[in-house]
Amino acid sequence: MEQITDAGRKVASDLARQYGFSQDAVTHMMLAMLRGKGAMAQFDHPEFAGSGQWMRGGC
Repeated sequence: MEQITDAGRKVASDLARQYGFSQDAVTHMMLAMLRGKGAMAQFDHPEFAGSGQWMRGGC
C-alpha cells in the first residue's frame, strides 16, 4: 500500500486549499500519479466526477 510522507501531506493540504478540493481528493490523485510514475493516473473520486484517467501528453 502506498503511503504519503509528512511533506507530501503538507503539499496535499496546500494544493487542496489553493484549488478548492478536499485533502482526501488531492491525496487520492497524488497516489494515482505515484502509481503511474508521473506518466499517467487512473482515479475514481467523487470530487473529480468519478472515474477518469490522465496521461502525460494527452489522449
